[in-house]
Amino acid sequence: MSNKLDWYKIWFDSSYYRDVYSLRNENEAVVFLNLIEKEIRPSADWKILDFCCGAGRLSIELAERGYTVDAFDLSKNMLSIIKEKSQKKNFKLNLDVCDMRDFDQLNKYDLTINFFTSFGYFTAEENDKVLSNMVNSLRENGWLVLDFFNSEHIKNSLVESEESERLGLKIIQKRWIEGNRINKEIIIRKNGNSDTFFESVHMYSKGDLVKMLELRNMRIHKLFGDYSGSNFNSKSPRTIIFAQK
Repeated sequence: MSNKLDWYKIWFDSSYYRDVYSLRNENEAVVFLNLIEKEIRPSADWKILDFCCGAGRLSIELAERGYTVDAFDLSKNMLSIIKEKSQKKNFKLNLDVCDMRDFDQLNKYDLTINFFTSFGYFTAEENDKVLSNMVNSLRENGWLVLDFFNSEHIKNSLVESEESERLGLKIIQKRWIEGNRINKEIIIRKNGNSDTFFESVHMYSKGDLVKMLELRNMRIHKLFGDYSGSNFNSKSPRTIIFAQK
C-alpha cells in the first residue's frame, strides 16, 4: 500500500499507472497541440517547456513537429519511457528529473505547458510556489497553457466506485471529495496479488486559477473546456487557460 502523503512519488513511478490510464492516448496530445498552435502560433525557434511531462505524450508530439523541447518530471520511470520513445524516433529532448516545487529556471521559455492536471498535488502554499515556478520560467510575453480538470464538473458527476478489467488487471477505483480535495483509491489485482495506490488533488475552480494567475500579472487570453477548444461551461471536462506574461 502506498503512502497517502507522498502518493505522487509512488503512483507515478509505478508500472501500473500507464495501465490504468491507457485510454488517455497520444491522440489527446495531438488534439491539444493543434489547439495551442491555432491559438498561439508558436514560432519554430521558440523554446518550449513541458512542465511535469509524465510519459511524454506532449513532449514527443512537440518534438515530432520540430520544436525545441525541455521536459522534466519527478518520476524516473516516466522519463525512461520518454527517453526510449525519443531514441526510437531519433528526437532530441532535454530531459531532467525534478520536483515541480524546486524548478527554478527563470525567464527561459517562450511557452510553458502544464498538461493533464499536473498541478494541485500539495498544500495550498506549495501549489502557489509551483504556479509561480511556471510563471517565472517564462520570458517577457511568454505563454503559459494550463490544463486542469473542471472542479465543478467533477462535483456534479462524481462516480464514487467503479471496476474494470484491462491488460490482465482488475482495477477498482474509489473516489471521494474531502474538504477542497478530490481523492482516489486505486486497487489493482493481478494473479492473486493486490496493490493499493492513491491520488489526491486540490480542487481549484476556474475562478481560483484565473485569480492566481492574475495575481502573478499574467494576462488571461483564452479559456476552453476541452482539448478541441470548446467554450468553457459548468459541464466542461477540462479548464484550459491560455495566459501571457
